[in-house]
Amino acid sequence: MAESVARTMMETSLCGLGMSAGKVFLDALTQFRDEFEEHVRGVCRAGVHFR
Repeated sequence: MAESVARTMMETSLCGLGMSAGKVFLDALTQFRDEFEEHVRGVCRAGVHFR
């Protein structure tokens, strides 16, 4: 779902910031998908969150 929101932002935004914000998120998701999915489930590898 987050991927579709980011793509919609990139395709429909009227300003450069909105267009680039989606790209930044998609790039982060590409590199850190496992960590994003773990945080959604309430898990943090570093043990910093969800105590």
